[in-house]
Order: sequence, then C-alpha cells, then structure tokens
Amino acid sequence: AVQELVASNEIALWPNAAVDELDVAVVSGMKGLVTVTITDLDGRTVKTERASLGGGRSQLRIATSGLNAGMYMLRITDGSVNMSQRFVKTN
Repeated sequence: AVQELVASNEIALWPNAAVDELDVAVVSGMKGLVTVTITDLDGRTVKTERASLGGGRSQLRIATSGLNAGMYMLRITDGSVNMSQRFVKTN
C-alpha cells in the first residue's frame, strides 16, 4: 500500500470573491473535528462552525450569504494546527 504523506498544510478557497457560498479545499494531516472560524479584518468573529476532516485532502462548503460585503479571514484549527486564508465577500 502507498501512504500519501502531507508535507505541508495547504488551503484553497473559491470562488474568491464569494457570494452565497465558499468552497474550501484542505490538504492537511488534520483528522476529525476542526473549528472553522471567519473573522473580519478587525478580528471580530462573524461565523464559527465545526467540520470533519478525513486527513489528506478534504473539501468543505461554507455558507457566506449572511456576511456583509468585505474582506474576511477563514481559519481552520484542530487545536494544535492552524491554517488561514483571506477571501472577499461580494453581494
């Protein structure tokens, strides 16, 4: 059997700019429940949800229709590993 080793944690977001939802691709050794947090550029948390990652490659879909237009930071953490990426929300 071939085991895929993940050399680095990567996160990709699309579409950027998002309107109603944001697709998130994660390549990471993180497995199990993670916390997905969206903050505005002032550091205020505007959305938090739990998600499950399978380790390796995972994909999430985050609803963004409730957010105001602007720039945001999406952060994924399992308590020890943190990944983040900026995105833009448009109406």
